[in-house]
Amino acid sequence: MKIDSHQHYGLDIQGNVLVQAAATVNETEYMLGLADASGFVKGVVGWVDFENPKDARTLKRMKGHPKFNGVRPMIQDIFDDEWMLRPNIPYHRGEPRLDACNPM
Repeated sequence: MKIDSHQHYGLDIQGNVLVQAAATVNETEYMLGLADASGFVKGVVGWVDFENPKDARTLKRMKGHPKFNGVRPMIQDIFDDEWMLRPNIPYHRGEPRLDACNPM
């Protein structure tokens, strides 16, 4: 059975934002490809390894995609409550800055 949710709930849904579910850059790249192929996908929130300084280049490259909205850590899998405040996690200080990402 196919449910057309925007008709079922009486909503006028204009699009969606894909949010990563796996801690891989490959999944983010895949979702950006889906966004390229579909006008319904309005944005992508992806993933980078926040502890890997080399992923700053990956983040900078992804920021160039018009539907890239930012990244999120898999915080539910990180048991250290102070993880985001550690000095080796540069992203909480805006390095590299995420403010250049494409807002919705």
